[in-house]
Amino acid sequence: MFFILLTTLAGCRIQVEASTGGSVRTLSGSFVCSAGATCAQVDVSTTSFDETFVADPDDGFRFAGWQ
Repeated sequence: MFFILLTTLAGCRIQVEASTGGSVRTLSGSFVCSAGATCAQVDVSTTSFDETFVADPDDGFRFAGWQ
């Protein structure tokens, strides 16, 4: 079972798209995706991945939820 889980995680990536009106970043600051951009895929292929993504709305915008 563990081998199957590792095999599944081996190719796992997250593609981040930040719509107009705000950006997406990680708490560590190692990743930032500017407003209106589709950013490089974040590799989450290791079991030690521990980044937390944060939505930063621009002035006049409100973050409503992840999609």
